[in-house]
Amino acid sequence: MYNTFFGFREKPFKLVPNPAFLFLSRSHEIALAHLSYALEHGEGFAVITGEVGTGKTTLCRKFLEDMDDTVASAYIFNPRMESTQLLSAICHEFGMNTQETGIKPLLDLLNEFLIKKNTEHSKVVLLIDEAQGLSIENLELVRMLSNLETTRSKLLQIVLLGQPELEEKLESVELRQLAQRISLSYRLAPLTAKDTHAYIQHRVWIAAQRQLDLFSANAYRQVYRFSRGIPRLINIACDRALLIAYSQNRSKVNNQVMQKAIMEILNNWKTKRASRRWLWFAGAGICLLALVFGAAFFIGRINPSSTRPHAAAETQDAGNPAPIAKMERTFKIPDSGAAGQKTPKVSPEIQQPSDDADSIETVEIPAKQSPPVDQSSDAPPPPAAAVSPQEKRSAVEAPQPKKPPAANPQQPSRIEKGVPPRIGSSDIDSIIGRLGHDTSRKLAVSSLLSIWQQPRPNTELIPPEAEDAIFFDIAARQYGLRCFASQDNNWELVRRLNLPAIIALKKDKSNQPVYLTLVGWQDKKLYLDDGNNAGGFETDFDTIRDHLQGSAYIYWNNAIGFDMIISYGADRRAVLILKNLLRNIGYDQVPKTPDFDLATQAAILDFQARHQLTVDGLVGTLTKIKLLQEARTITVPELSGAHRPKS
Repeated sequence: MYNTFFGFREKPFKLVPNPAFLFLSRSHEIALAHLSYALEHGEGFAVITGEVGTGKTTLCRKFLEDMDDTVASAYIFNPRMESTQLLSAICHEFGMNTQETGIKPLLDLLNEFLIKKNTEHSKVVLLIDEAQGLSIENLELVRMLSNLETTRSKLLQIVLLGQPELEEKLESVELRQLAQRISLSYRLAPLTAKDTHAYIQHRVWIAAQRQLDLFSANAYRQVYRFSRGIPRLINIACDRALLIAYSQNRSKVNNQVMQKAIMEILNNWKTKRASRRWLWFAGAGICLLALVFGAAFFIGRINPSSTRPHAAAETQDAGNPAPIAKMERTFKIPDSGAAGQKTPKVSPEIQQPSDDADSIETVEIPAKQSPPVDQSSDAPPPPAAAVSPQEKRSAVEAPQPKKPPAANPQQPSRIEKGVPPRIGSSDIDSIIGRLGHDTSRKLAVSSLLSIWQQPRPNTELIPPEAEDAIFFDIAARQYGLRCFASQDNNWELVRRLNLPAIIALKKDKSNQPVYLTLVGWQDKKLYLDDGNNAGGFETDFDTIRDHLQGSAYIYWNNAIGFDMIISYGADRRAVLILKNLLRNIGYDQVPKTPDFDLATQAAILDFQARHQLTVDGLVGTLTKIKLLQEARTITVPELSGAHRPKS
């Protein structure tokens, strides 16, 4: 309608996955690189997830479009079907005309096709969009397809694209075999405000085949506030705004036009929601009436005495058996198992690398040193509402207290000076009962810092109303350390990181947790310190499990010196240090250049797989911790051994 008015050759904001309009943000570039890497190196399984409307399908179309003729591909966009239908659809997508309807014949046919393509040195890739709609049975079928392989390579590369619900499915116990085979995974992030501006201009210029300035600066800001960087919502808002501008004979979309467009969209959504709500209530009412009448009819058929006066005598004369005794039902609650039975999925946080690059001439990895020297971690920044920027800046930049003489953190701890008492569940209740929230977090952080051979934190630099995560983070930064927060009872991760931690415990009739310091972990034995100078105590994981609130705060020393994720486009100094670390632990194929190249990503992917981290090729907090531990460039305290009490 408005194409001629604005000079477009086609509508710029159509809601179709047209690869010609694909805007490659930083996040989309990384996702596309993951797909290309998986196809090139035969990684078997790759998973790309993202919220609704973030551009997964468009990215998939672009990936398919860029393939050369030597690659055979199958694209399934609606996987909600039975197993035989899904397998048949895959065969048809690969160009195989078959009337087979059984799983076994279809698998044999597909295997023959893959072997033929392998002899022709052709790659074969299967892409399944909206994969969160796959049933457990069909996901198991997809896993079976990955078994089609030779002794040297996979015959089929599989890419699953879906919403975040796909990640939840893959973390289930039923699909743990499939989850272990995923070598590459990445979640698409929404566009930033800057990317939103560039995205709109990109689509307008492609549609007009020339540069046009159709949106005001305020209009761009309105779009971002409305869409939060979701491309589909950006398209909806901009299309409506252009239509309104055309109807008002305006050559440009200003703030008022964009506001009107957004209000119309929101009002339309409210109307639809209200209609759906009314239909839901009407349907629920009909179902309820049907249930009531059905129940009345059913009761009348089973218990005629409720409607006929002499029904009991008639029933007895008819020779019916005595009433059946009431059946008791028991429900068995499954045991959650011991710690370590299930390996939770570890997801390092994903954030964009800094655009600021410092020029350097030489870069060296710090030599062996006493623990706290450097700064940084990828731990999520504290919420702005809890600590003001001025307070946070004063806490981080404040002069550090005088440090004690350098000491080896591996020296015997207080607990090693004697055998700590072993306590049971009732004793733990007593200890938790004596602890208060504010006091316990101060004692716990002091105990943890003492393990790192540091004095107590300067609590005057920490706002008293600071949330616990912020409190522990600021205390760590006073001594050049960083704090990683592990949530949701991820105790297998805490154990694998092998660093002392502050753990949260539930206290009856209190909304706030209390804290103890985890100073040792050997087999199922845990060694805890309550900060009362009594030498701590020993317990086991099964005893304390029910008392755990779920959070653990782990201090670590980021000798790399960079807080941001290290990936494509990262600071050159950070990449050089990363490559030196990789070469130190045996990845000699990594070149000595300041660029994050494919060889570096391949090394990171292999390292993450070996250490049971999320295999995404991004060097975040968890990958940094394990790299530094394996390279042993610094000496750090450990849960296993260093602080284990002598028996």
